[in-house]
Amino acid sequence: MIGFGLRRSIALHAHRPGEGARIVAVVDPAERARREVAEQIDAECAVHASLDEFLALDLDAVMVLSPDHTHAEITLCTLSAGLPTFCEKPLAISLEEADAILGAAHTHRTKLYVGHNMRHMPVVRQMKSLIDSGAIGKVRSVWCRHFVGAGGDFYLEDISLLNLRLDNGVLATYQQCHFTPDYWRNYTVIGDAGRLENIGDSGGDQIHLWTSRRSGARTPDRVEVIERGDGGHGGADPSLVAEFLRFVREGGPTEVSTVAARQAVAAACLGAESIRSDGAPRRVPELAPELVAYFDRWQA
Repeated sequence: MIGFGLRRSIALHAHRPGEGARIVAVVDPAERARREVAEQIDAECAVHASLDEFLALDLDAVMVLSPDHTHAEITLCTLSAGLPTFCEKPLAISLEEADAILGAAHTHRTKLYVGHNMRHMPVVRQMKSLIDSGAIGKVRSVWCRHFVGAGGDFYLEDISLLNLRLDNGVLATYQQCHFTPDYWRNYTVIGDAGRLENIGDSGGDQIHLWTSRRSGARTPDRVEVIERGDGGHGGADPSLVAEFLRFVREGGPTEVSTVAARQAVAAACLGAESIRSDGAPRRVPELAPELVAYFDRWQA
């Protein structure tokens, strides 16, 4: 583990000595964090303050869980050292850094996995399953409303609205507010044969589906209950870590997409630029075709 702070909990899912996975070393510059390693992992876990000392160890893989602005510098080091790397989201805080990371993974042929836990969240997986089954026809538009009841401490902007045109023609919006009293995400997906949205995003909440044409707000034609899961983010974190460990050992397809992780950074960075320039449009630069092809082959 690189970093034993806010996201330490996700890596603890990888500590399964009886199942062939063990956290053997942690590096963190904070003395407090280093003291807590023995309590939360085990007394045999090596603890370091220096990244150079840590990278000199005989390791099979690393998880980068340090603050966002350090992801690029650290991940470039681990990839160049040939260490399969889990990089917590976001991949980087600039598009240039994100592209450099993908380039390094390709150059060194080192496995890169990004911690996009929501790809494993039950609400997202169930909505995707409904869409893939054709329940609402061809997707035409996606609206996301993110209510963040945290008092506006996370970003510069405490309220933001983005309009997006995706490369497949789908029109999307992303709206986020940091001074709402509630804290959850609502996704509305509209197809040419219906509409679905989640009412709550935790286990036990619901996904509503409308397919009958009518006027006024009516009872949905179909309701699915969101599955419950154990572990952070509705059970997503254990599933995310399990997939990373499998990817390190065996390779193959993953729910997480490295290219999509780069596009998420692009949307965030260029969206912020647009907001700060009175809504001027921004076009996301295309990723080099050889990188797209490489990561679409799951880095094989």
